[in-house]
Amino acid sequence: MSKREPMHSKKRGLRHFTERGATKKACAECPFRRTSMKGYLGPWESPQALIQQAFSEGGFACHMTVGEGGNEYRYRVCAGSLVCANKSVKLYRDRNLQRLQSQAEDSGDIMGAREFCEYHKQ
Repeated sequence: MSKREPMHSKKRGLRHFTERGATKKACAECPFRRTSMKGYLGPWESPQALIQQAFSEGGFACHMTVGEGGNEYRYRVCAGSLVCANKSVKLYRDRNLQRLQSQAEDSGDIMGAREFCEYHKQ
């Protein structure tokens, strides 16, 4: 891979897009926490749209890690989204995401998909 080629290029495919680590735990502002700002979903128009993205095979980027090291294409997978997937009985097909999902630790205040959608209902 050249230094200029983004991590998610079509040439490399989706598999390479998800070959990364996850955050150790959900950050204080994680939208999957019960203490997050109710109704705030960033660029997503509905809680269902955010859940759909979080459960996609591309992995859900932690907003605190996007652009790490000055590279706009670098990020780590959100631990909150992985715990939410576990609580929602979602198993990723991607082996790397499965590995990250099995290692994700629940801090006790992460919501499952149904609770997430109710909590953030607008």
